[in-house]
Amino acid sequence: MNRFFRNCRMQVIALGVALVFGLFMPQAKAQPQVYEPGVHYQELSMPLPDADPDRVDVMELFWYGCPLCYDLLPTFQIWESSYRSSDMNFTRAPVIWNQVMETHARLYLTADELNLVPLAPKSSWEVTPTLHNAVFDAIHGDNKPLSSAPEIQPLFAAAGVTQDAFEAAWNSEAVERRLSEIKILSAPPELTSLPALLVDGRYVITFNESVKTSEDLYKVLNFLIVQIRNTK
Repeated sequence: MNRFFRNCRMQVIALGVALVFGLFMPQAKAQPQVYEPGVHYQELSMPLPDADPDRVDVMELFWYGCPLCYDLLPTFQIWESSYRSSDMNFTRAPVIWNQVMETHARLYLTADELNLVPLAPKSSWEVTPTLHNAVFDAIHGDNKPLSSAPEIQPLFAAAGVTQDAFEAAWNSEAVERRLSEIKILSAPPELTSLPALLVDGRYVITFNESVKTSEDLYKVLNFLIVQIRNTK
């Protein structure tokens, strides 16, 4: 898939999500619909520690090989750049359930160690693609599995990273430590599918029979943010 069609995909989805957010966000603020635990989202039996009691934590959980994660990428980057408010902490984390996912998690953590996957800055509907986007495009657009370091390294080279710098970060103690942390994060029984949003370390939102579209997903996210904000 060439760059022209990738840019078109981003623009079309951006327009769609603008319409979606424009339709539901004002209504949600005025009179939010009530969403139920166990139906629209799951509550963790063992919540994570609250990193900042004064802020709402939103974490995107993903896997590079997940088609739905790829489909959600443009809309969530627009949410990240345009609807993320000043009282939120936003992070993302890869999930590890098997060896391929661990390789892809190492890829993301290596890129993060090299400052190649920054969060989108606050803007007006503008998202600058990073290595994060390039990895998704390589897997889903170019059918490259990226299941080993030799397959992955050219993406870093294209981003200006030398072979030595890539290998140093790929094998670093920092990446190994974070891999161990992510394996623990990936373990809750309530986390059953991807993509997923972990809100305030307590609530997991995924697609299910009651959350069928990205619009539904963002509505539940907005609902939880409002509820949590009222208790902060």
